[in-house]
Amino acid sequence: MVLQNDEYFAGGVSLQKIASEFGTPVYVYDAAKIPAQIHRLKNAVQPVDVNIKNACKARNDTAILKLL
Repeated sequence: MVLQNDEYFAGGVSLQKIASEFGTPVYVYDAAKIPAQIHRLKNAVQPVDVNIKNACKARNDTAILKLL
């Protein structure tokens, strides 16, 4: 999330625009940020070979799971 000119953006999209279009509360994910954070985590623990798991009991959005 980035603050530009007193407005928040995620993935280059205005969060105010999303809230206006879809109402609130609304979940917003940055599709580029998720794989980047996984890569960052894996690099942080190198040289250990880790398997990152996701618990999808509460949130099992198929689009997010495909990114993971």
